[in-house]
Amino acid sequence: MGPTICPIMPSFAADVGDVDLSKPLSSDAEAAIKRAFWTYAVLVFPDQQLDADQHLAFARRFGPLEMALQVGRTGDRNLRLRPELVDPSDLDADNGITAKDSRLWMTQLANRLWHTDSSFRKMPAQASLLYSRSVAPIGGHTEFADLRAAWDALPAAMQLWVDLT
Repeated sequence: MGPTICPIMPSFAADVGDVDLSKPLSSDAEAAIKRAFWTYAVLVFPDQQLDADQHLAFARRFGPLEMALQVGRTGDRNLRLRPELVDPSDLDADNGITAKDSRLWMTQLANRLWHTDSSFRKMPAQASLLYSRSVAPIGGHTEFADLRAAWDALPAAMQLWVDLT
């Protein structure tokens, strides 16, 4: 039996069940997940228990990984996590709270105001694979926007104008 795909909205975001991402995927399961990704753009895999290696192994199925840009680091000694993982926390390399006058603190504060992954790069990432170790029982939602639907809603003249600029 392959993964179950339960749309959250008709063409945007879906829950994916009946799959354990901590184990190697069959080619059929991988194909079903990729089809769901291209259809819904945002996939939620509830109740997964992954370590960093398992998370990265799943991520590599979608293409090459970017290395995280870590503000204020000097060599790998200041990284709390592996360089393939972005660390959005307010923790320093020793798992203490980051000093409020550090560049890292200010960068993380700015990320709370506005954030999008890799859109500024010459070749933006195909996907971001987020993993939460702790989810607040109330709030704590990650917000997404369906830019495909926004594009489709634009009048044809505006789409043409955007294509020409």
